[in-house]
Amino acid sequence: MRRINLLPPDERRWRPFGGLQLPAGGMLNILGVVAAALVVLMAGIYLVYALRIGNVEEEIGVLDDQIADRQQRVAELEPYRELQASLDAKEPVADGIFSTRLDWAGFLEGLAFVTPDTTSLESFEGNASQVDISAQSGEILTPPGSISFEGLALADYRNVADFVVQMEGLPYMRNSELENAELDR
Repeated sequence: MRRINLLPPDERRWRPFGGLQLPAGGMLNILGVVAAALVVLMAGIYLVYALRIGNVEEEIGVLDDQIADRQQRVAELEPYRELQASLDAKEPVADGIFSTRLDWAGFLEGLAFVTPDTTSLESFEGNASQVDISAQSGEILTPPGSISFEGLALADYRNVADFVVQMEGLPYMRNSELENAELDR
C-alpha cells in the first residue's frame, strides 16, 4: 500500500531528501552507512600515515648509524687534532722561508745554460737576502740578494755583452749590469 498525504502543501511538514519516503528506520540506515564510510576513510588515512612514519623512522635509524660511525671516526682521529694545530701554527713560518729562499741549484743550472762557450767564470760571490718568515708569496724583499762574477771571455767583447743580456732572462736575476771590463793583452 502506498501512503498519500492529503494535507495542503503549505501545511505539510518538511521532509528530508525532497519528500522521498524512507522505509522504516531509513534515516538510521543512512547515518550508519555514512559512519561506516568515515571509519573506512579514517582507517585508510591512518594506514597511509603509519607507513610514512615507518619509512621516516627507518631513515632516522640509518642516519643514527651513520652518525655513530662518524663519531667513532672522530674519536679515533682526536689524538691528531693537536698535531694539526701545531702544523697550522708552523705553516706561515714555512711559507715565509719558502718565499724568501733562493733556489741555488735552479740558479746555477740557469747560469750554466746562459754562459757562452768562450767565456769562463773565475770567481763567484753571492749573497741572498735574509729569510723573512712573515713575507708573503711574491713580496719583493728588501734588500734583495746580490751576485757578482769575475771571468774571462775569449777574443771578443760580444761574449760579455751576450752574457749580461742573457743573465737578465734568468728567473732569479734582475738589474744585471756590467761594472768593469778590461782588455787583457
